[in-house]
Amino acid sequence: MMLTTMTACGQGSEATAQNHSKASGKTYNVQLTFGNNQFLTATLDDNATTRALVSMMPMTLPSLDLYDDEICYRFPDPLPTDNVEYYLHKKGEIFYWPPGHSLVIRYVETDEWLDIQH
Repeated sequence: MMLTTMTACGQGSEATAQNHSKASGKTYNVQLTFGNNQFLTATLDDNATTRALVSMMPMTLPSLDLYDDEICYRFPDPLPTDNVEYYLHKKGEIFYWPPGHSLVIRYVETDEWLDIQH
């Protein structure tokens, strides 16, 4: 098991992630910390799932390394979704898999298609 901490990027104790505009809408920058201070900054698209995640930050998640290709945390209750699509996810992507209430960070390329909130 690995502890993953998610926090909003920004100043002080802001309750929301730093917002940025892009052609298709807002994005949110978040910082993930793994184990012994390994950091990753991610940009998440604005959708119902991202807004729910941001509202819970900061949070520490006891994540699992599953199938030697992803880091996963399964929330006890489902998160809201608004744009689930059947998708071939790629290495480096962060997504929410609604059937398992799972936040997933893919770190190996696969040929797996899933219904995901991207």
